Amino acid sequence: VLSVSYRTPRSLTDRAERVMAALGQPVLFPLSAVRDVEDAYALTHVNAHPDPTLPPDRDPLWHVVQEVIDAEGLRLDAEAGPGAGRIAVLVGSGRALSWGADTTGFSGLDQRVSLLGALAAKGLEFDTVVLVEPGELLADGPGDLFVALTRSTRRLHVVAGGPLPEGLRA
Repeated sequence: VLSVSYRTPRSLTDRAERVMAALGQPVLFPLSAVRDVEDAYALTHVNAHPDPTLPPDRDPLWHVVQEVIDAEGLRLDAEAGPGAGRIAVLVGSGRALSWGADTTGFSGLDQRVSLLGALAAKGLEFDTVVLVEPGELLADGPGDLFVALTRSTRRLHVVAGGPLPEGLRA
């Protein structure tokens, strides 16, 4: 049982545990994070009805996600050096299909930005995670949402147009 997290900042492990508790799915083996990162959480709420079946070119959420990726890339450039660091864009299974995300975790990992389903990100870590529509990941299962919430080593940026699970609202 993993009880100490050397990777995920304390503020993010605490948030993930609060989300799970609010869902009635408390974490059986809470994590004790050894470090924290200032400003590790961000939320961008989009005024758009989420539709996971839309392809990226027709999905208004995709354009906002692109802007967030660009901003988070600039942030990583400033913190880690130009072009350094990795960003994962994590989506639920329905959006993974329509956006063409990797659902296996075996492709695109050599690029700075990887588009993945939550299960494909399990066991991996990224400097920044852009989590798209956490409610869709929750529909896949609370474990998928927990995995997505705990993949970041620096920053988690949630982008949502739909309702947010308790604990993710700012």
